[in-house]
Amino acid sequence: MEILNLLLSAKLLTLAGAIVTLSIYYQRRFTTRSRIADAFLQEVGKNREGIKNLKPHLKQANITHEKQVPLPGKFDYLPDGTKLQRTVPAYWFPKYEKGDIPPSSRISTAVYNGNASEITRFRKSTTNKLIDYYYDIEFIKSLIDRLHKGEELAPAAYGVLPTKINDLTQIEDLEKLLKTEKRRFPRLQRLLRISKSRLTSKIPELHRFQPNNRINSDSENLRESHILFQKTDRF
Repeated sequence: MEILNLLLSAKLLTLAGAIVTLSIYYQRRFTTRSRIADAFLQEVGKNREGIKNLKPHLKQANITHEKQVPLPGKFDYLPDGTKLQRTVPAYWFPKYEKGDIPPSSRISTAVYNGNASEITRFRKSTTNKLIDYYYDIEFIKSLIDRLHKGEELAPAAYGVLPTKINDLTQIEDLEKLLKTEKRRFPRLQRLLRISKSRLTSKIPELHRFQPNNRINSDSENLRESHILFQKTDRF
């Protein structure tokens, strides 16, 4: 009996040790993931502000979708013969010199470069979103630095750059994903959010099952049954 007790105690100690080891392991994983997610959150937030500060300079250089400029010698005519100057997006005619556009130094990729191998700790959706984000960041940084030097870009690049600029200032989805990664059980949080969204979308359908609607439905069914009974009673 004593031997069995000793064996049982040994097994319990082994199990307790395994539980403690796993707890420490998962705690370290959570701490690391949370720290890296927080670092990314700070960097993408600073990048957003840096990109926003570039927009006035790009607009001044006509590299924007927000301005239209006249197309020399081109006119459109209304049915009544009125002549209108034809306009085109301003980026068709960029105007800038060396130094007019600030360098891209305020847009950083330091956290990504230092933790590129660590983003696999995140869920696949977060990882893919980060990769796409930093790919676009590297792309606009290269264009902005060329503009800063006064270099001429390919014609299509002048139209693509303001689009990318706008996209990189609207990163709420990425920030939500990173905030979820800072929680202990990100997958559970995602499932709860999806469930809440689906439940919210079903609320209008639930109104069909309110007491008044059910009474009306029952009354309608009773009326239809009565009519059917009268028809069958004729035979």
